[in-house]
Amino acid sequence: MLGQPHMLSSTPTQSHQAPTDDYIDTGWLELVGSFESYWHERSKNLRHNLRKQRHKLADQGVNISLREVTAPEDMAAAVARYGALESAGWKAGIGIGTAVHPDNEQGRFYRQLLEKSARAGEALVCEYWFDDRMVASNLCQLRGDTLVVLKTTYDEGCKHVSPAFLLREAELQSFFETGRIRRLEFYGRLRPWHTHWTEHRRTLYHTTTYRTSWVRQLARLRQASRHDQTATPLTP
Repeated sequence: MLGQPHMLSSTPTQSHQAPTDDYIDTGWLELVGSFESYWHERSKNLRHNLRKQRHKLADQGVNISLREVTAPEDMAAAVARYGALESAGWKAGIGIGTAVHPDNEQGRFYRQLLEKSARAGEALVCEYWFDDRMVASNLCQLRGDTLVVLKTTYDEGCKHVSPAFLLREAELQSFFETGRIRRLEFYGRLRPWHTHWTEHRRTLYHTTTYRTSWVRQLARLRQASRHDQTATPLTP
């Protein structure tokens, strides 16, 4: 089974040889024009809340900063910081193994992925800091002028000041100003919080191809059997 976005290739015509199924919607954003114009198009509520949080932090004497990690030799530490934050949050609490940690399979995967990508100039980790405390982080891959946000985490101990949203605002402002990123992709299923940042969405679809006709027929029989088992019998 192969996943494809509609933006890269239109959904092919359904066929027995290569059936397709819509999978999930994802969000994306084109960084064109100025940050000021883009920001003005965001909701008044979003702009007001983040301005309020920044003023609150300033009043408390908290120094806020955006830090970007791109060097291969720095990726292990960046993933470790990310993992320490995510492992302290709700993902670790529900115990399904999705939280990144430096010593688990997820952590090792992202360390290897980002180190390899960084050697090709295709990795970026954006971190948001309150003084000497990291409060939010995005693990990203870069291809050309397109940035894909793979994972996001934040310090749940300070969620009252929206650290993940403050990070997103700061990095978008940086991307607009430098012009190096022209498109941002939110990896994974479209979530309600994505719609604060963009109105654009696209559909990923799955295409399944079969090596031989008998394998295709076997898959169809299996699918029909599952349908029969789950069907609710009619009552007289």
